[in-house]
Amino acid sequence: MHSASKADIKRIILYHLDQKPDLKYYINNPYIDELIEVLIEGVSDAIARSNQSVIDELTRAPRR
Repeated sequence: MHSASKADIKRIILYHLDQKPDLKYYINNPYIDELIEVLIEGVSDAIARSNQSVIDELTRAPRR
């Protein structure tokens, strides 16, 4: 069983942000850049933890 790691999730989010290069050009503000980085870290961490929790529950579930 495989779940996406924090790095995988972050890479996916950054890929989608890179698909809209105009956003970076028109919103040229270092505080916004930092906010986006913090959001990406938080979201990818939360998803990775959730994935791990699901895997842990599935592996502890009694087999039928």
